[in-house]
Amino acid sequence: MKEFCPRCGKETGPFVRGFCFECMREKVKLVEIPENIEIEHCKHCKRIRIEGKWKPLSNWLLIDAVKAKVKGKELVIKDTEIELFPLEDGNTIASVKIIGSIDSKALALDREVLIKAKTALCDDCSRIAGSYYEATIQIRFSKKPTEEEIEKKMLRLQELMKQQKKKRSLAEITKIVKDRHGFDALIGDKKSAKIVAERMANATTNPMKVSSTLTGLDRNGVEKYRFTFLVRF
Repeated sequence: MKEFCPRCGKETGPFVRGFCFECMREKVKLVEIPENIEIEHCKHCKRIRIEGKWKPLSNWLLIDAVKAKVKGKELVIKDTEIELFPLEDGNTIASVKIIGSIDSKALALDREVLIKAKTALCDDCSRIAGSYYEATIQIRFSKKPTEEEIEKKMLRLQELMKQQKKKRSLAEITKIVKDRHGFDALIGDKKSAKIVAERMANATTNPMKVSSTLTGLDRNGVEKYRFTFLVRF
């Protein structure tokens, strides 16, 4: 006896539970997948917030975020293939192919998910915007420097900080204060400040000097210090 779908009369399979695939999809919820998901994008450093953590933007993170939203209902999911298509407005279309089976019959579903980019400011960039700093690099000269000498050291410091920024999001100069004997650079990350100050000091025979000031306690009751790194030319 020739098999056909009792709902639409279609005579070509596959047939699942007596119905064609198209009618089965209308009768039974095979998978659960949202039409769109929203992901926060930091407008300053371009990182995205995934599972409560700010991470560098990558296609793999977006793909994983979509995969995490795909849930099998009647369909037993075997694999999920996702291709991303960035849009001009900053959003992204995720083309999703869900491969699985129902009643041991192999089936594949195609879906589209709109990944909405929500503009935000990550915790570190929010701190930087509020002039947060953990250390100060003091650049001083034995003799009164010219504007050209000061500018040269500023450019060198900024260059070194850009290298550190690739590794630490707080590695940024939040403020520069000029002094008649040089300048002070307020740095968001103390580790980066120490590394940069040491590299600046390599250009002189004078040893780098370090001092610290207690600024309070963190949420765990651990003492917090603000450091000053003095480099003299």
